[in-house]
Amino acid sequence: MEDKRRFEECQGFWSAWPFRIALLLAAVSTAFAVFDKGLRVEGMIGLAVLGSVALLARVFPMTTVVDDSGIHVRFGPGFLGKRWPLAEVAQAKVVRYAPLREFGGWGYRIGRGGTRAWTVRGRDGVELIMRDGRTVVIGSSRAQDLEAAIRPALP
Repeated sequence: MEDKRRFEECQGFWSAWPFRIALLLAAVSTAFAVFDKGLRVEGMIGLAVLGSVALLARVFPMTTVVDDSGIHVRFGPGFLGKRWPLAEVAQAKVVRYAPLREFGGWGYRIGRGGTRAWTVRGRDGVELIMRDGRTVVIGSSRAQDLEAAIRPALP
């Protein structure tokens, strides 16, 4: 029997403004290296980095699913992911956070006090307080919907 999905969201790095700025800076520095010295090693390295970053941004979005078995978060085709059974969650609330200041950036991060964050863009998410005291923040552009999918399963 398949679990009923209560919520599903797929967010990519591509639309995050810091990611776009990093890509722009990489493109500009690559262009300067190529036009200033010709297509030498520096230019080829820059092009390789730029291409790799662009490819990873498209291939590794963050997918969040809430179903009867729990909360699932993964990047890309599942190389990095985590599942929390709903029975382990004591509280869930919508929060606004600062990814760069609180967690040092985007992706899977560990912040001050051991709080884990799974985030790719934006400043909104759902903070999970686990029964064992651990705290997890899941970034979401639909944080209200994510919380609404989790809340009915809480005690």
